[in-house]
Amino acid sequence: MGCSRLQATVARTASDGNEGSRRVSRVASAPVLQKLFSDLFDAHPVWYQNFNLVPGGATVTGVAPVPNQGSSASFLQDRILVREEMTSLTLDEFLEKVEGVARCALERLAIPVLTAEQCVIRALVTPRNYQDSREFLTHGMLRFPAERWGPLGRDLSMLGLRLVFPNTPTDNSLYNVRVESYGGDVRSLFLEVSGVFPAVTTAAQISLLSQ
Repeated sequence: MGCSRLQATVARTASDGNEGSRRVSRVASAPVLQKLFSDLFDAHPVWYQNFNLVPGGATVTGVAPVPNQGSSASFLQDRILVREEMTSLTLDEFLEKVEGVARCALERLAIPVLTAEQCVIRALVTPRNYQDSREFLTHGMLRFPAERWGPLGRDLSMLGLRLVFPNTPTDNSLYNVRVESYGGDVRSLFLEVSGVFPAVTTAAQISLLSQ
């Protein structure tokens, strides 16, 4: 199974010149963002080769060897977003990239802490022994035969399952899981796992982002 998207978002705060910190209300200047790109390129030249200013910040991207592939990192007013689309990166390699991007950003943008992390993994897979993912969901997974939908008077075009795992007294992380048929190809099954981890992370604790 290959991952079609790996995405991590970290919320950030910036020092306001007084004691403590506040949510970012300003965008880093273009020269500072360009220096951040230079830092990343010097440390990891194969990660990103292009720099673009965007509303609210900047985005750096890698060279896509084939269409629909993409590797990018966005440095926005209130968050840092690291994304891989249809690339060959493993999960461990992706987490290494998240850690490296965050480390460079904290140093160059003078961010004292990161306040939360969200990680999303999406994939398209093809179930074995089923030509239609809806059949896999109704018969193989949910054990809910399609004929039971008869009283609704219409056939199913899509079907899915969503699970939410809330935080607990000892773990404040939150998880969402989606398993759905895919509209673009009836043979494919769409999978998504999203985790939100509210925790203050300093530069000295940056390795915690990959745990």
